[in-house]
Amino acid sequence: MKNYLAYILSASILCASCSSNRELTADYYRQNEATLVSIKDRFKKIHRLHPFSFEVRDKNYAEVGIEIITDSIRYIYHFNPGENNLADTLKAYRFNVPEMLSLFADMKQMRCTWITNLDYYERGQEKFMVFLSLRHNKLGSKRKEKYFTVAFFDQPQFFDNKGRLLDKEKSRTIRKINGQIFYKINNRACFTLSGTFR
Repeated sequence: MKNYLAYILSASILCASCSSNRELTADYYRQNEATLVSIKDRFKKIHRLHPFSFEVRDKNYAEVGIEIITDSIRYIYHFNPGENNLADTLKAYRFNVPEMLSLFADMKQMRCTWITNLDYYERGQEKFMVFLSLRHNKLGSKRKEKYFTVAFFDQPQFFDNKGRLLDKEKSRTIRKINGQIFYKINNRACFTLSGTFR
């Protein structure tokens, strides 16, 4: 009986913790929505002309990575943001350097660790989603860090009564992205808490 009560108590604490983390994260999004949407919109605009992904490889933003996608090859570069070779590389691939550096500065301010565009198919049509991860300093612990990951869709999505992203309208199938369940922010954006930054 004692073991059963301990199990119930542990499960209740875990559920309450998950729920409070989700509320905390949803609040974080609401407080920073303008900046996050601006990062997403500028990324999409640049990505249409020059497909790329961007990552931060350490907590101090001392090493960043950029994946530049051409017609046939993906080039992956690592930089110290203070060095000229980042701007030189962006210029060589015909990016708008001030626009890119401004985007990176806002990503640094938000502690963004990863941004990319994911394509997927729905009813035979290609769709796109911007995938953005951030370090969340109020989540996780010293031993295990948590990342706040937002998926921005171009079209409205469907959610169940618990706010979980669904596979399609009138479906009970939960749609997972990278093996994670995502929760509703609004009808085009949802989030999850993850142990990995991408």
